Amino acid sequence: WFWTDPASYQPLTQTVSAGAVSATVTATPVGLLFDPGDGSPAVRCAGPGRAWVERDGNSAPPGGCGYRYRSVTEGTIISTVTVLWQVSWTGTGGLSGVLPQMQTQDSAPLRVMQTQVVNR
Repeated sequence: WFWTDPASYQPLTQTVSAGAVSATVTATPVGLLFDPGDGSPAVRCAGPGRAWVERDGNSAPPGGCGYRYRSVTEGTIISTVTVLWQVSWTGTGGLSGVLPQMQTQDSAPLRVMQTQVVNR
């Protein structure tokens, strides 16, 4: 399971002014990526995801973002969660534009010590 705090997965807006000129920038989260660190491709989730709770069991319920490690790791690997941001701006006189997609990320070491098969 991977997720980010839903309170941090909200549009951010900042306005700055210099005399009679101003510009407002809005960054809107558009996706959450999880790089598992084991050489597999990153997994994308459309929203912030949510924390696993016991009633979820081994299923992937709505709103959950997950990745299944297929084998134990020999040592520590580094996993990374990235929030993708769409950034736009508006300025004095009706000017506006879109900036290249931006991202914020955080990484952490982990070790996969056990995998299990669930037979239904």
